[in-house]
Amino acid sequence: MLVNERITAKSLKVHLPNASSKIMTRDAALEAAKAAGLDLVMLVSDPGRHADKAGPPEAHMTNAHKLKYESQQAHGEEKREALKKQKQEQELRPKQEKDQKADQKAAARKADKVKEMRFTPRIGPHDVEHKMRSVKGWLEDGHRVALAMEVKGDAAEIAQDASRVLDSLVAKVTDVASANKEKSSTKYQGRTYMTVWLRPLAKTAAATADKQQQAKQKH
Repeated sequence: MLVNERITAKSLKVHLPNASSKIMTRDAALEAAKAAGLDLVMLVSDPGRHADKAGPPEAHMTNAHKLKYESQQAHGEEKREALKKQKQEQELRPKQEKDQKADQKAAARKADKVKEMRFTPRIGPHDVEHKMRSVKGWLEDGHRVALAMEVKGDAAEIAQDASRVLDSLVAKVTDVASANKEKSSTKYQGRTYMTVWLRPLAKTAAATADKQQQAKQKH
């Protein structure tokens, strides 16, 4: 901020107290400001800039001490607001870190807990779609899922058919999960099942964590 004689530009666009403005020489502007009991103030960083295509530098006929005080007050308020915001962020950080750790633990618990969906060889297309919607929902929630197809009989052909059906089921959720390459055979209540294990993809788990964080922020 340049005040009175410190202004070196020969010509100025002077903003007057009555909200009007006009082009004046430096000396004429200084005399007018002095006669009005005010100061001539130029709010530019380059004191030697002369008139060019953009016009002469601008100056204000005002109370320099009052302007400086108001500027300092505004700067002080900005600084206080910045410090206040910084303090709030510092106070929130431990809670955010705690929530993040809690989310990670919850995700780990979900990963350890396996959901299972069983199928029979004669299941209809409608029931398959219904069950696979549930499977996809579990995966999107971060759970591992076991798809178990009942195998009736010991013939190799029957086992191959069950394996092909499982492959077709896995294909329905490849956008959210990956499957173990090898299938396992298990027995439950006297029945034999061929099982394939599904694990949520990393992007699926990340999307789930984001949704949980957004839900917490809303509350």
